[in-house]
Amino acid sequence: MNIEKFLKEIEDLKNTELLTIEKLPEIPLYMDQITTFIEEKLSNFNRDKTQKNLTKTMINNYTKNKVIAPPEKKKYSKNHLISLILIYHLKSILSISDIASILKNIYGKEEEFYSYFIQKLQKEVLETQKNINYFFKNENFQENKINFLIIDLLIESNIKKLFAEKIIDNYTNN
Repeated sequence: MNIEKFLKEIEDLKNTELLTIEKLPEIPLYMDQITTFIEEKLSNFNRDKTQKNLTKTMINNYTKNKVIAPPEKKKYSKNHLISLILIYHLKSILSISDIASILKNIYGKEEEFYSYFIQKLQKEVLETQKNINYFFKNENFQENKINFLIIDLLIESNIKKLFAEKIIDNYTNN
């Protein structure tokens, strides 16, 4: 394992420019513009840089299944974009029905929720990067202990996911 290369990748993720409200386009966008914008701006969050995480078909299905509102005259607003970015980040963690519940609960408050989401995302990236750096730079680091770090990260994410699902089940208007 090339530790320096790995730590560089982690550093790159930490330095990814997050899409704050101010960086989102104010004008409505067509489908092609939406997919291009999201893929360009969020590709650092993909495991594989060639991977497409949000396609036209997916967006059409989200609209058809009422996860997001239909576009107006084939154009997607800033609130559509917010919803799609949230879907992009959450779909690997939660079911689409859970995401739909969250989006329904934030309707009318998308920008406030999104600002909190970006702030929390940045904090978590920084904290996790700090912990990973500590792990690798610790003088007692041994290559075979990498599995312990993997387990730590997986257990932490799985427990947080479980609690989030319980909250969704009990406190959102499904």
